[in-house]
Amino acid sequence: MLAGVSDRQSEFAVSFEGSSVANNTMDVRELAPALIALGQAFDRANSLLNGDRASISLNIRATRPGSFEIALILDQILQGASDILAGEFLTDAATLTELLVGGPVVAGSVFRALKWLRGRKPRAVAEEDDAIVLEADNVRLRVPTKIVQLLNDRPLKEQIEAFVRPLQGNGVDRVVFKQNDRELESITRDEAEYFDTGYEEDNVTKHLIPRQRLQ
Repeated sequence: MLAGVSDRQSEFAVSFEGSSVANNTMDVRELAPALIALGQAFDRANSLLNGDRASISLNIRATRPGSFEIALILDQILQGASDILAGEFLTDAATLTELLVGGPVVAGSVFRALKWLRGRKPRAVAEEDDAIVLEADNVRLRVPTKIVQLLNDRPLKEQIEAFVRPLQGNGVDRVVFKQNDRELESITRDEAEYFDTGYEEDNVTKHLIPRQRLQ
């Protein structure tokens, strides 16, 4: 099935919760670098999965009272695609959102996998259709191949680490991704250390070559 135009745009929200944002304000020195890092993470994911066939931009749409919540729009533009069929083979904006932060279709996300790993070094123990089974401390998790591809990219993980950095300061206790008022994923202050790339070893698929690399 061809992806509809709406698949090239994905709207979601991110909120920062804690005592320092209780009055609906947040230090711009924390917010701006975090949002820039999130935009760079999406740009990097798009580049890894789509090459130069499509570009991505992450835009702020509005804010609303409550916790410090921001509505974001991820726009994808096909580059030099003269045939609509070219878009069928791209990872669209909606799927990129699910792969990175979560959603109802893709099983898991990069954020969820990093939380599961808790800084542990996994190894790939099996390959299934469009997925790789990772093992860490005798616990196994089936992860879609595209998510493993993103997990293997250190620059992407460094950008995610920069995004969650406000949790390491005072007053921000939780970051939440939402879509249509439904929580997609959250990261707490205690989980922020799982995103630290300072002590990471080699790529997670060191012991197994994904099938798509052999095609």
